[in-house]
Amino acid sequence: MTIADMLVEHERQQREVKRIDLYRRQAGFPSDKQLEAFDYRHKTTSTKRKVNALLDFAFLDNRKNQVFIGPLGVGKSHLAIGIGQMAIEAGCWVRFRVADLGNRVLGQYSGALYTAGAAFIA
Repeated sequence: MTIADMLVEHERQQREVKRIDLYRRQAGFPSDKQLEAFDYRHKTTSTKRKVNALLDFAFLDNRKNQVFIGPLGVGKSHLAIGIGQMAIEAGCWVRFRVADLGNRVLGQYSGALYTAGAAFIA
């Protein structure tokens, strides 16, 4: 490998690191969660097979959002952030949002407080 080739490769790597850092900041992740750290044993609503099906990022290619809906503490945000992190590393641009859908939608009709939320990847 020539010096010129090494310089070009170094420049390419530096640009990739900067792109990933920029995309992560723009995504708006509230914390740094990795999909590998998600514990599927305690979360009965999410299976590894369902999550792995999303990792081809076809939903992003088709310009579709992914919404994770469920009660508090089941790992919606962790999954959305982890999948979003992997999508960024694959070259996709993502946006993360959390919404308290229960209180906005269900609460206004029933008068009850519904503690559920949603995590979005767009």
